[in-house]
Amino acid sequence: MQDRFRDDAGPESRIPNPGRGASLIEALVAIGLIAGALVAMADVAAQSVRSLTMSRDRSMSTLLAVQKIEQLLAQPSRPPDSPAGTLESDTSGYVEYLDADGRVAGQDRTSAGVVYGRRWSVAPLERHPSLAIVIVRAGRCRPAASSVGSCDGLGNGSTLAAARTEAR
Repeated sequence: MQDRFRDDAGPESRIPNPGRGASLIEALVAIGLIAGALVAMADVAAQSVRSLTMSRDRSMSTLLAVQKIEQLLAQPSRPPDSPAGTLESDTSGYVEYLDADGRVAGQDRTSAGVVYGRRWSVAPLERHPSLAIVIVRAGRCRPAASSVGSCDGLGNGSTLAAARTEAR
């Protein structure tokens, strides 16, 4: 019977010497595993950045909507009723465009520095005409395909409502 663990047993039956190092295949497998882990970590980081950006935009949109509702409710008399469709499209007197810090950048969506927009409507309640519903929609401007820097809609935003009574 031939001893398989002796040096003269032939190359196919030898136990690898631990001091000889890793083979090329082992090294390639290890590099592949590390590369896969790095790609997965990069994807998680990118998703985190997208999630944080959406959260920041939603928080800022909510803050801007609350700010406008408070401004409209603080007026001494009820704001005038708005025409139909002021929440869906730009209507003069019922839209503002704001910069990244929430300051009004202008009434025109192509104004320099526009990042956010807000639209609002004021409408009386059918059963109680002395009550008005104030609705404000605010969000990050989605860029228009037609022109650079313009705002085509309000994405990832907030819509808030409040009731206002006529001062007596």
